[in-house]
Amino acid sequence: MTETRSPDLREQAISWQLRLNDNPHDSDVRRQFEEWRAASPQHQQAWDRAERVRAFARLTIESERRASRANAASIPFSRELRRDRPSGLFGRYFGVSLTGGLAVACAALMILVPDLSDWWRADYSTGTAVNRTIALADGSEVVLGARSAVALSHDPALRGVTLLHGEAYFRVVHNERHPFVVKVASFAVKDIGTAFNVRQAGGHLAVAVREGRVSVRETGSHRDAATELGAGEQLDVDLENPQSSNVTQVSPDTVGSWQTGILSVEGIPMGDLVSIIRRYYPGYVMISGPMSARTEIGGVYDLNHPLDALKMLVSARHGDVNEYGGHVAMVRFTRASSDEGS
Repeated sequence: MTETRSPDLREQAISWQLRLNDNPHDSDVRRQFEEWRAASPQHQQAWDRAERVRAFARLTIESERRASRANAASIPFSRELRRDRPSGLFGRYFGVSLTGGLAVACAALMILVPDLSDWWRADYSTGTAVNRTIALADGSEVVLGARSAVALSHDPALRGVTLLHGEAYFRVVHNERHPFVVKVASFAVKDIGTAFNVRQAGGHLAVAVREGRVSVRETGSHRDAATELGAGEQLDVDLENPQSSNVTQVSPDTVGSWQTGILSVEGIPMGDLVSIIRRYYPGYVMISGPMSARTEIGGVYDLNHPLDALKMLVSARHGDVNEYGGHVAMVRFTRASSDEGS
């Protein structure tokens, strides 16, 4: 069954901030906003959070500005670049003038604020479009995908990591007495001598095996049985309803293909694919209109050119993509797609 997904509430709240900033005296826009905010407690919570983010960002930007002015005043012949009014999308969003690095900082803030707690807990993390290879003390190797974070186990009796956010590929040195365990959401993935990929995206967990075997168990569950996967098998779990999981066959060669910059996928929910491409786009991707988040699709996408990847994904599915200022991609769906596996 295809699930029709409305835009993420965080994205809706940011869109309303932009519309209100652009139309401060438009009573119709204000009325529509108030109707949206009153529609549910979740809308109010999303708005409150967006306002807290904007207030925090303004303080950060003004602090950077004051520091820049102080530095400029202390350097002979330096001239501070200033603008009289806010410019560009980020100026509209934060209500301050932005130049160069500050605009990039704002883009990063908009992306990372919802996940700051993950980054504070992380031992290793990555930024946009950056993969990172981590050599562990036991000889195992973790390739961390873009905008992803892991925390290491600091218990000498335990081998493994916690995937806090995003995606990682593991090449594990097997030790039968001390198995390697990846904790992610409410699940534990234990190696049985293997190379495998773990992804958390769009409210889903996907564990795929390139070689060897793994077992996947829901921690804290009353169910004792673990799901065992071999090469070319993938477990997909809806994290909101962990009981609804399924195992599918995939080509082992496609497991972890994102490391090359070319993502090859089979039967992936569209919402997950959008989440993956988002991690490689140097800015913020916003969704408007109905998106069939669970429509399963496949294909080959160039992560080195994420905007083109988004256009390729969206154009065949009743949508279009427009970019603003090089930092915001607006993906618009005019109606929900019902095509499966295309």
